Amino acid sequence: MTRVYYQRKRMLSQSNLFLAYVFQDYSNDFNSGSYPTWLLFSPASEVNQNPALLKETATKVLSIKGRKDLSKEDETLRKLVEEPLSDCSFVEIPSSLSGNHLVYLSIVYVHPERIPSFHLGLALICSAPSLSKEVLYLPLKFYPDELKNAYIKGEFIC
Repeated sequence: MTRVYYQRKRMLSQSNLFLAYVFQDYSNDFNSGSYPTWLLFSPASEVNQNPALLKETATKVLSIKGRKDLSKEDETLRKLVEEPLSDCSFVEIPSSLSGNHLVYLSIVYVHPERIPSFHLGLALICSAPSLSKEVLYLPLKFYPDELKNAYIKGEFIC
């Protein structure tokens, strides 16, 4: 086993679960394996209790695509959202777009073998920022049965 395997195993065992709102993905016909997805999440309990706030923030983030009249902070975010090969973890969304809530953007690769019915919208993620800046999708096999069934049917939405 590799060092990365043991780091990831430790991260998973000590991570917290968060709701995330996946608002964008990128795949192409040449790559049938893993592909990047853009998601928003928050450690704030008020946001996790009301995931519609993440969806609203995603709408605002997507609205800056293609715009030229942006602040330096928003311009950096626009580039991360527009560029298919972007890579970031824990990029704080400006409060003007997040409704003054602490919301992070991360680009996370989805592995179809772990989440065969993956789709945009709500998902569960694992994060342990004190150990790693990595954010991972919780594999579907670890979802509670009720959430797993709702996710597969596309009913785990906000």
